[in-house]
Amino acid sequence: MRKLNQKKIKWIIRQKINGMKNVNIARSQNISTRRVKQLYSKYEKTGITPVLKKPGKKTMIIPEKYIKLIIKHTKSII
Repeated sequence: MRKLNQKKIKWIIRQKINGMKNVNIARSQNISTRRVKQLYSKYEKTGITPVLKKPGKKTMIIPEKYIKLIIKHTKSII
């Protein structure tokens, strides 16, 4: 599966409005038909094009004191 961007999502919504079938949209964008349905459903509920969030886990900021503690501990092991 390829990553979708806003331009591709707008294209998917436009094609659904024009009457193109989910299967054809999914094949052309190399995504699942379920994903096409999800995007269009969000569009129908809100009236605006869905905006994707950043993928992946949020980065965690490790406090400096923990970094020093880890370095101290690893030095004592070696």
